[in-house]
Amino acid sequence: MAPAMPLPFDPEQLERWAEYVARGLLWHHWQYALPEGHSPVAACTDFRGEQWLDSFFRPLAVALIDGNIAEGMFVYRP
Repeated sequence: MAPAMPLPFDPEQLERWAEYVARGLLWHHWQYALPEGHSPVAACTDFRGEQWLDSFFRPLAVALIDGNIAEGMFVYRP
């Protein structure tokens, strides 16, 4: 077994990064920039939280997008 080494991890930093990614994807797919005073929200959840969010937001989705950037480097789907 390989030795383990703990790494510092700040979930708030990950959430802020995901918000920037969401802004970029919004522009990439729809050429839309969020107006001043609006921002995307990202959150780290467990499987139950993911299910709840999916049941709440999926019916509101206008267009679901699949994406594959850099030949699988970054893949996203509904």
